Amino acid sequence: MTMSFFRLVGGRCLLVGAAVWLALGPAAERPRAQSTPTVVVAVVVHPSNVEDRITSAELCDTLLGERRRWLDGRPIEILVPPAGSSEWTVAIRAVCRTSEAGFKRQVASSRAFGRASRPPQIVETAADMKKRVAASPRALGFLTVAELDATVKALLIDGLPPTDAKYLIQGPAKPTPR
Repeated sequence: MTMSFFRLVGGRCLLVGAAVWLALGPAAERPRAQSTPTVVVAVVVHPSNVEDRITSAELCDTLLGERRRWLDGRPIEILVPPAGSSEWTVAIRAVCRTSEAGFKRQVASSRAFGRASRPPQIVETAADMKKRVAASPRALGFLTVAELDATVKALLIDGLPPTDAKYLIQGPAKPTPR
């Protein structure tokens, strides 16, 4: 009795599935939704910098100004893309798990309690970011993977390079006048 019930239900399911497929047509014929492009943001330093990796927690502390020096003792010069850019929005969300407004509040709080050094310097264009990082062994900046070259070194984040599919700092890109 139960076997005939499953045959009946299974047959109906197959019949309904075939009817739906015939009504909607094959998936290849349906228009596909446009996917949002993804931006992958590398954390870059001068090629001579002794560090080649940083954890996401250390990077967040660095951005907040609470970690002030590289392993060799040199002060860190933090360079960031402009507010609202895809690179900065994706980086802050991934690394510090906050919005730009939340990040500004955290920086203000760190500075008010004396835990932070001076705030990050805003660099308007990717070309200027690359040029400034390439010129300063103290600098830490942000570039998209497409903008990387031998003049800068991309740090591993949590042990992963920016080319790894599981890399932390990536997200939906939005058009920016950068």
